[in-house]
Amino acid sequence: MSQAELPSDWRTFAADLFTHHDPVLQRLARQNPSVDREDLHDSFVKAILEIASNPEKFDTSRETRIEDFLAGASQRALMQILRTHRRRKKREEKKAEAVANDPPAARPVLDTVADCELAQQARAVAETDEERNVLRLWELGYTDAEIGNELGLMGDGAKRIRDRLTQRLRRMGKGFDD
Repeated sequence: MSQAELPSDWRTFAADLFTHHDPVLQRLARQNPSVDREDLHDSFVKAILEIASNPEKFDTSRETRIEDFLAGASQRALMQILRTHRRRKKREEKKAEAVANDPPAARPVLDTVADCELAQQARAVAETDEERNVLRLWELGYTDAEIGNELGLMGDGAKRIRDRLTQRLRRMGKGFDD
């Protein structure tokens, strides 16, 4: 597009381009049927912003329709958006996998030693078999919810037992939170 054909204000130019929103999005949706409509819209907006910032990209001498040009630019922007989504999803999966597969043995040695000492002290104050069972599962790395399910405790039973043990340990000068 020559400088003479450009509107004086880039916002006006972007607004003119935005009039092609629906036909371009329909075209993108046909080409990418499994892609979310929001991502299609975002790619169109990103393409408009790129073109508005550098209007010389659209060359009228090529006799390309503006709608075709926008569809191509939107498709390129969509590929960038989808790559970003894939990378984010992969990072989140890696984090979730690391948390799920984090055995107690993988923790730093000092944490393991501190937990062992604390568990020994907690065993000394455990008064019932239920408390000792909660402690054993806690040592294995189970969460309160998992302990509750494993032992068939109602509601937040495991948390109440752990809190009871914590109070006894605090009276001794130690606690699970230390």
